[in-house]
Amino acid sequence: MQKDNMANLHPHDPSATAEAGLKGSIRELRQSVSIDTSATEPATDPTVLPAGVTVRLALANPGEQRQLAVLGNADELQKLEKQLGRAPDKHYVAPYLVYLDPGQGAQLIWRFSPSASCQLQVYTRGAREPWRPHLTHRFSTSAASTALPGVAPTEPQS
Repeated sequence: MQKDNMANLHPHDPSATAEAGLKGSIRELRQSVSIDTSATEPATDPTVLPAGVTVRLALANPGEQRQLAVLGNADELQKLEKQLGRAPDKHYVAPYLVYLDPGQGAQLIWRFSPSASCQLQVYTRGAREPWRPHLTHRFSTSAASTALPGVAPTEPQS
């Protein structure tokens, strides 16, 4: 497996805070959002999350194709899409993305920044096919939002 420097995938400096936030700690988990990546229609409104709260994005791929879910802003995702087109077999490793095999689930634990306005872009890929956008789920943060009741920390499911 080839590991890429975060700066090669996203324009952010790897040591800087990403616009969307930072990888969260499971110990700080306060809210969970479930996303069915087989959906064909995205939600019309963004999911509004409390600013600065650590959230589990629980992803489920009940479909038959491998998926790649990436959290970022529109510019970052556009750059990634170009990279995926040039090197579809390259395996990317970063805290803001996860691969989902058919019938499997995965999670991203993320602490959204107070001014976050980002999206989770899900790409699909069949055998010997290029990655293609499948679903976009938008997020924004609000200081006025309140978190759902606490979520008990758990270890990631494998």
